Amino acid sequence: MTTTRVSDSAVVSEGANSLRAVPILVNNLSKTIGRSEILHDLTFAVAPGRVTGFLGPNGAGKTMTLRILLGLVAPNSGTATFGRRSFNELTNPGNMVASSLDSSGFHPGMRVGSYLRIQATALGVSPSAAQEVIDATGVGGFVRARIGSLSLGMRQRLSLTSALIGSPSVLVLDEPMNGLDPHGVAWLRDYLRYRAALGHTVLVSSHALAEAENLIDDVVLIDGGRLVLSSSLTSWRSVAPETLVISTAKADELTTHLRDRGVIAESASGIVRSLGVSEQAVRDIATQTGIELVAVAPATASLEQLFLDATSRKGIEQERG
Repeated sequence: MTTTRVSDSAVVSEGANSLRAVPILVNNLSKTIGRSEILHDLTFAVAPGRVTGFLGPNGAGKTMTLRILLGLVAPNSGTATFGRRSFNELTNPGNMVASSLDSSGFHPGMRVGSYLRIQATALGVSPSAAQEVIDATGVGGFVRARIGSLSLGMRQRLSLTSALIGSPSVLVLDEPMNGLDPHGVAWLRDYLRYRAALGHTVLVSSHALAEAENLIDDVVLIDGGRLVLSSSLTSWRSVAPETLVISTAKADELTTHLRDRGVIAESASGIVRSLGVSEQAVRDIATQTGIELVAVAPATASLEQLFLDATSRKGIEQERG
């Protein structure tokens, strides 16, 4: 698997008001709490100008990695830096790095507009520049509302606005699609793609694989605190097992039979998508179980299928090890 790497020439210094992006560099990162190993020798890079999806099952160590990157938790060993500097070493971190890890840490009685004005003042951002961000994120429609009255999706937009108000060139977002309606998801996707097109560094942790598939360029996948892969999504797909699209009136039944045989399969609207099984094997299973197939054709693996295959294989390897 091709690993995403960033050369030293990509590492640039950041001035007080610099908007130049730097790579995120995680090197040999380890973290243990009590007897539990949360992260183990984790190494990967996030390149400017691309959207990188930070993926993994629940408990994989994604949030811990982000918390270490943002200076909230100290690692046992290794480093997590922006270019060559840790978050706590940055001259003006709020003007360089946008982070959104939690959309619930607001005072419920404060009005949205008041909170954002305080944020802008603290970061030295002019009212006009702050208003541009407010307009871009769609928060302008509820600036007079008290934070405690906001829906989950509104709080998510507020959290993003608060992070972006300093016009940072590095975005670190943990589950930013959580609570957003389809319009909000579309807006966020277009906005993050826009920021990457400007040459900014964008790292997004997400469980929403269907939405992430339309957003990301690169993937960092971890499981059990260990790196599974670091690759472009295109490269990952190029080495994926064979994927088939199968049309049948008994899609759910066929999916069950495939899964019983260890095949990754999913069904919807009479269509089955399988990963890692040959067409002949599918036809043999259908014959054995009395299922009539309408059509079988090759297809591109979905991000969800790639994710399930990679994490399933890792679990099997650990059991054998």
